Amino acid sequence: KGHKECLFFCVREEPVVFLRLENDFAPYTPRRKENLHENLHSLGKGIHVQKLELTIRKELHDFAQLSDSSYYVYNDIEHFKDEPHAVRINCEEDIQVTEEVYNRPVFLLPAYRYQRLPLPVDGAPLEQQFDAFVSFLW
Repeated sequence: KGHKECLFFCVREEPVVFLRLENDFAPYTPRRKENLHENLHSLGKGIHVQKLELTIRKELHDFAQLSDSSYYVYNDIEHFKDEPHAVRINCEEDIQVTEEVYNRPVFLLPAYRYQRLPLPVDGAPLEQQFDAFVSFLW
C-alpha cells in the first residue's frame, strides 16, 4: 500500500516449472543426471528460457501419460531420503511455467508488472540484458 507500482523481476537463468500439489503449485528445476545438486545453468546464447519451459512442460506431460499419469521428482537433493516422489500429472494444466505463475497478480493488481530477465550465474549480464532491465524500469 502507498506504492504506485510493483515491479517483479525473475532473474533465474535456469528453467523452472511448477507442478500441482494439492491446491497449490511447487517449483521444480530440471537438473542433469550427472549432478542432481546443481540447477541447469550456462544454457548458452540463443536459448530462450521461456520456450525451454514450455518444451519441458510438454515433455513432462507426455512422460507422465506413459506412466499412469505419474512423474517422479526429488524434494531432498541433499540426502535423497525417501526419494524420489511421484507427482500426478493428469493434464498440461497441472504444470505451469514461470510466466504463468508470476503474471497472476496482474489481473487483481493493475500496477503490478512482471519481467523475466535471465541473468547468468557466472559473470556479468550481457549488455542487451542490462538494457532490457533499464528499459523495463522506464
